[in-house]
Amino acid sequence: MSQDLVLSIYGSCGEFAVSLCTWQRVLTLAERYGWKPEGTAAPDEMAIEAEIWKGDPAEWDGAYFPSYGQQVTESDAKNLAAALERALPDIPDYDAIGERACERRNGGGWLDNVPDVGVNPLEAFSGKNKEMLVGFIAHCREEGGLWMY
Repeated sequence: MSQDLVLSIYGSCGEFAVSLCTWQRVLTLAERYGWKPEGTAAPDEMAIEAEIWKGDPAEWDGAYFPSYGQQVTESDAKNLAAALERALPDIPDYDAIGERACERRNGGGWLDNVPDVGVNPLEAFSGKNKEMLVGFIAHCREEGGLWMY
């Protein structure tokens, strides 16, 4: 999959769109700072009617990707925000990556977008990307949780 594929995350205030690579980095960073994923709620009726999710909601596995119209519950989203907020002091305000390119794995699957071990999430969200993360934290704190499409 291309790193350019976008995951749209909707909350009560609108959409926050990130690449799949960025979403993986967000989840990784949050887990490193104490987030315990609760698992997502099954895709909603709209996702089923639009055939985004074609499975049985009773068989939903709680996945955070790919996006099928599942919900990050309000409590899970707020816990995600709290963990990301704890990471902020450790993220450099300057661009820690610079011109250095991220090498990618070439296995033909979604995890091809995970950055090489040489680029950690703290570096990935440094500089101007830190502002994006701060915006996402605010999005996670919205009422009602988040929906992923």
